[in-house]
Amino acid sequence: WLWQPTKLPLLWQGTPPSNFLGWLVTALVVLAFVTPVMINKSHKKYPSDYYPLIVWVSATENWGETGVKLLACVIALYFKG
Repeated sequence: WLWQPTKLPLLWQGTPPSNFLGWLVTALVVLAFVTPVMINKSHKKYPSDYYPLIVWVSATENWGETGVKLLACVIALYFKG
């Protein structure tokens, strides 16, 4: 990444503020289009699906901590009903 020097004193590691503004606008546009798709529009009751939770916990944590956190997630989901 090569950014030209700017006259603004607000720089983080040489990154101009317009870069962060671009990321913010991009994220908001993506959320604006994706959020209506993710809203459940039917009144059906679906059973809980634990597979995405298990994959997310095991993929984002160290294997030593995964078992403890997975157990905590299962306990929390048990009491949620």
